[in-house]
Parts: sequence; structure tokens; C-alpha cells
Amino acid sequence: MASPVFNKYDLISEENLILIDIIINCACLNIFAMFGIMGNILNVIILRKQGLRDSTNLTLMSLSMVDLAYGVVMPVRRAQCVVSKFDVILAQNFDVFINVYLVVPARILSFISSGHIVLISLERTVAVYFPIKAASLLTVPRTVLCLVLIYLFWLILMSPFAQIFAVDTFLNSESNRTFYMITFSAFLVDNWEVINIINVFVLATIRGPVSFSIIALASVSIGYRLQEARVKRQEMTSWKSKASFDTKVARMLLVVCLVYLALAFPSNIPTLMYFIDDTFLMYQGRTTSMYTVSEYLVDLLYVVNSAVNFLIYVTMSRKFHRTYKSLVRGCQRMFSQT
Repeated sequence: MASPVFNKYDLISEENLILIDIIINCACLNIFAMFGIMGNILNVIILRKQGLRDSTNLTLMSLSMVDLAYGVVMPVRRAQCVVSKFDVILAQNFDVFINVYLVVPARILSFISSGHIVLISLERTVAVYFPIKAASLLTVPRTVLCLVLIYLFWLILMSPFAQIFAVDTFLNSESNRTFYMITFSAFLVDNWEVINIINVFVLATIRGPVSFSIIALASVSIGYRLQEARVKRQEMTSWKSKASFDTKVARMLLVVCLVYLALAFPSNIPTLMYFIDDTFLMYQGRTTSMYTVSEYLVDLLYVVNSAVNFLIYVTMSRKFHRTYKSLVRGCQRMFSQT
């Protein structure tokens, strides 16, 4: 969303919005994005080192690559805050191009990442309830097919949004500088109702209530099964060694799902506010700045979510932790020899 034009009725003043922009987009988002980039690079290296012969590693590898791309894109997506400290006009022009050409790729990456969490929750539900059949059900080819379908689904569904805006120019005679502005494309004008339905109802429903319900129900089911497993381990020592690894993997991926639910839930608030009051998204309305702040916070939380998985893996997976430690020791030996 481009920077709003302020009016005296806006609930958040221009000064406060600028301060919020500095705190969230100049500082917090870049810090978490940098951590996420480093963490996901390590995820990719470690998972590649472990091998991609099972469905879990394959899904986590794909998720790490998507989150890595998202962590790279988002600082650029919100870089207007930094650019404006050097040249306000350049920052405004920069924001126009970002909103036209980079917002849709960023949304696609976040949607694909959410699709991975849905897949993880469903795979773990199958694994904990049908452990004997899991090996034959959760095969690598089937996982690859599911991942490809996730990518294709969101790319196709989001493809119309890549054509809804255009860039126009005008020359400011006072400053003798060219300004750029966002305009509605002819495609958007001709298909306004369809695009609005897809955006407000289809995308919001699939990404919001549908995905959240699937992940939440799967998480509850996995948690219940893990509790049963804990009781069985206390009663059947012979069962313990066989089930211990699967239980730990399920517990780790359950935490991944729960963290996603906690961090991504606020993304539903702007849509919920729109259904409560359809003027919430109104341009130059009383809540224009409030909606802008909600966008800032949603972007920040998704960046945090893309960054936090490395900590979950390294603290909850012994295999991942051992591979990480061996990688660190190898790097230390390499640098000590130079």
C-alpha cells in the first residue's frame, strides 16, 4: 500500500505514523529479516547435508527456500522508510515501483509459505495416526506433487493481481523532477468486481479461516496423539525405542504449526475489520493510517515467522543440532587453517 494522504480526521496523526514506520520498517523488520536470511541459509545447508530422501526434509527444505526469498524481498518491500531519510522524492517514486512490481511476489511467497504449514500439519497428522502406513503414504514423489500443486495454486490464483496497477509519470515544474504515481490498469477497471471478490473473499478465506482451521484442528489432533504416546511410553518400554524418533519429529513440527498460528493470526484482523466496517479500507478515510499500521504489523509478524523456524529446528531436533554443530566445527577448522 502506498503512503496515505493525510487528513485531519485520520485517527493516527502523520507524526505518529512516521514514528511507527521508523520503528517497524526501518528497525524491527530489517533486524528480523537479516536473522531469517541467515537462519534459512543454514536450514538449506543443513537439510541438504542430511539428505532429501524423506518427505519431512523435503518439505522443510522447500519451506526454508520460500522463507529465505521472503526474507530477502520484504526489506526491499519496506525500504521506502530508509530511502526517505536521504531523498523524500526518490522514496516516493521508489514506493510506487515497489507497490506495482513487488507487492504481488511478496504476497505469493507468504501464501506459499502458509501452504507449506498446512501440508506439514496434514502430513504429521497422518504420521501419528497411521504410523505403519505412513512410510507408504508419505512418499517423496507424493510430497513433491503436493509442493508443486501448492506453488501452482497460488501462482495461478494471484496472477490477475500482477496486472491491476500501472505506473504513470508527470513532471513537477517547480522542482523540475519527474514524479511517478500508481494508476489503475485497464485490466483492473474492466474486471473490478471479479478482482475484488477474489481478493476479499477467496484469498482472505483460503489464507485465513480455511488454512487456520486445518492447521488448528491438525495441531489439536497431533497434540492429543502425542499425549497418548507419552502415556504409552510409560507403560510399554519396548514401544519406546521404536516411537521415540517419530514423536520428537511430530513434537517439533507441532511447534512449527503453533508458532505459525500465533504469529499469523493477526493477519486476519484487517479483513475482519472490513467485514465489521467496510469503510476501514477507505482511501483518505478516518482509518487509512490505522490500516497502514496493520499492514506494517502483519508484514513484520510474517517476517518473524519466516525467521523463527531455524531456532525451532536447532533446539528441538537432535539430528539437526548435531549437523549444525558439525558444520560450525568444520567452518572453525577451515578458518583456523587460513
